[in-house]
Amino acid sequence: MTGANFLNRLSERIEDPSTTGSDGNNYTRQQLIDISNISQETLINLIDYSYLSSLEEIDPGITVLNGVCAFSASPGIKSNKRILKYKVDGGKWCQEIPLSAVNNLDNSYTAGTSEYPFVWFFDETAHFSPTTITSVDIYYIKDPSVVTDSSTVIAFQDELIDPLLSLAEAEFWKQDNNAGRSELAMKRASDQINILNQRVK
Repeated sequence: MTGANFLNRLSERIEDPSTTGSDGNNYTRQQLIDISNISQETLINLIDYSYLSSLEEIDPGITVLNGVCAFSASPGIKSNKRILKYKVDGGKWCQEIPLSAVNNLDNSYTAGTSEYPFVWFFDETAHFSPTTITSVDIYYIKDPSVVTDSSTVIAFQDELIDPLLSLAEAEFWKQDNNAGRSELAMKRASDQINILNQRVK
């Protein structure tokens, strides 16, 4: 689906039809565009990542210094929740551990090794054990391309288009101070997303 087609369908959802290059009676085309892009971020936060293969990205060879790598070293990463996995120098995959388990790494029997490295997150940084790791390949979910009238394709696969439209519709009614319609649209989006997420469990 093109960006223009998506925006046209959204304008129909909010009962204010518009087409490429023209505004509706109540909303401008730019408002449609802005809210569509907000809704893309919302969808990424709610949907299982297995549906986001088109947004998977790799940043190879990111430097690790003394076992620490800041997210800022890979500007495409918004947060550690967007990270899918790490592969360290030597080709081994890191196992993520919770911050509460870090104290266990002080024991030589449970610390990470070159064969079984660990990673945990704190204060916008990734921490690695062993600290001898010098570089990592980061696999993560990137930002979707911005929706505009000139977009040749929406970044999401077809089965995510309806939930995305529902999220955008909910945001419109929210901004229009129409809580009832916003809640209905959000419930529809949540139901659609929950059904999709249940398929991969």
